[in-house]
Amino acid sequence: MRAARFYDRKDIRVEDIPEPELKPGTVAIDVAWCGICGSDLHEYLEGPLFIPAAGHPHPISGESAPVVMGHEFSGTITALGEGVDDLEVGQSVVVEPYIICGVVDTGPG
Repeated sequence: MRAARFYDRKDIRVEDIPEPELKPGTVAIDVAWCGICGSDLHEYLEGPLFIPAAGHPHPISGESAPVVMGHEFSGTITALGEGVDDLEVGQSVVVEPYIICGVVDTGPG
């Protein structure tokens, strides 16, 4: 797949990379639209800010630069990882890409 990957300040490369592995609790999405937002621009001009620098993995995801850019996107679910039972293949989705560790209280609802 083609992806824009952040390597370092003012170093973003569009590359061919392998499709990500479908892990338990995750879904595969055929991306229809992906935006560029202010945080992407700040990473490019001033980063790394939120993207973990090469050799300094994120404490939850384990990722460090280079990483795939584009955190504002929508698309269609193409596959469900083990344990995903509240979504369906073919469903249209918009992604809110936060990594949260532990239990999250979603409040009344």
